Amino acid sequence: MARAEEALRQYIDDPFRFWEGHSARQAEKLARKLELWASRHGWSPVEVADRVLDAAHERSPNSPVYITGLGGSGSHWLAGMLADTGRFFYVGEVYFPPALADALDDDPEAPIIVDALHLLHHPDGLPVAGERAVNCAAGSAWIYRRIHWDPGAHSVYLIRDPRDQVLSTTFRKDEYRRFVAPDVDDRAYLEHRVQLNLTDRRHYVGGGINADVIVRYEDLRADAHRELSRVLAAVGEKVEDDVVAEAVRRHDARRIAEAKEAPVGNLNLQHGLKSWADLPPEWVTAIHAELIDVIEELGYPFGPCVSAPMGDLEGRPFVGDIPPGIELRGWANNSWDPEQAEGPWLAEVRYDEPTHAAWLAEAPIEAVCAARLGRVEDRWLRSVLDNESVRILDLGTVALSSGQFALLGERGGRLSALGLWKSGPRSAIEAVRNRLPLTTVFG
Repeated sequence: MARAEEALRQYIDDPFRFWEGHSARQAEKLARKLELWASRHGWSPVEVADRVLDAAHERSPNSPVYITGLGGSGSHWLAGMLADTGRFFYVGEVYFPPALADALDDDPEAPIIVDALHLLHHPDGLPVAGERAVNCAAGSAWIYRRIHWDPGAHSVYLIRDPRDQVLSTTFRKDEYRRFVAPDVDDRAYLEHRVQLNLTDRRHYVGGGINADVIVRYEDLRADAHRELSRVLAAVGEKVEDDVVAEAVRRHDARRIAEAKEAPVGNLNLQHGLKSWADLPPEWVTAIHAELIDVIEELGYPFGPCVSAPMGDLEGRPFVGDIPPGIELRGWANNSWDPEQAEGPWLAEVRYDEPTHAAWLAEAPIEAVCAARLGRVEDRWLRSVLDNESVRILDLGTVALSSGQFALLGERGGRLSALGLWKSGPRSAIEAVRNRLPLTTVFG
């Protein structure tokens, strides 16, 4: 018996042993599937293993489609549409325990073993020969390994505005939160979700292999028919246009949210259809501080940075030079836009330069964003606070000294909004908040 087949049989026999120290949640999911097979057919785990392996051999080759990315990006929604074209069956999120994944790495029978595991999760029993599995397991780091197991597999990489993705998974899916982080407050859980977003993007960029197609959640919402057709073409499936149209109709996002169609994924849950711009500004400010690089890399709007009333700030052309390392952005459509021709103006400090302090002290700007920086010099901070036109300052995750916190308390009274997401201990941030009663302090 090949190593991977043996590992799969052992996994089916005792899923909890394979996930020990990793994810009991995945073991519980497989245990429920085995209970379902037993109740429907009276099969023992050994018989289930025999059936799915026999079926996988009979239908080989039959390579899966992986929809990857992060939760809250529409993977289950897209998978449901694919399944309704009749070319796929949807297995949900099927993860590979470490011991099974290691066994698959060097086994030429890996495509059959992978298909057998997917068949085990088929919602309606063993499928017809032509149906391909659609697996929505999150985690871009796995793309390379999955394609290594089965070079015929396809991957779809879903992306979404990081602010919407993080907020979607932070403040909904309460059952999942209770499982992974039962004892943390909203702030700590928000930070946890932010770090997952950042890590997943780094894994995709550094993974050494690109997905067959990249789909934006926002494009899927705007024109699901076009995006579903694009995905089908990328994974090598020709489907009649009227079939695509019906799959889209059955998975219309608004109808799901209004419970006019059966819920798919989490579109009917709280925040599933809301934009980050409609949510409390402290959440948006926190995500901006951590994920500004990802937001820009994926081509999403810069956003308000630190939310503050903008109606009383004057709009005018900018006059003067802009030093290297600073990008000037004008306020328009609830975002700081580099293409805007008139202010109010935000100076985004992309990297630190010794010449910046003098410029920031005199420039006709209303806001400064230093979210990309790790530290600032006292002179830099003093220059920003001495600029009489600056009303908004976002220090993001800049690590401030006790002296710099004192400087904010002494000279920050002109600010209407101040971002201090992770700039120091909460006691120091609270002290600044108390010293500046007219300033909205985020942190």
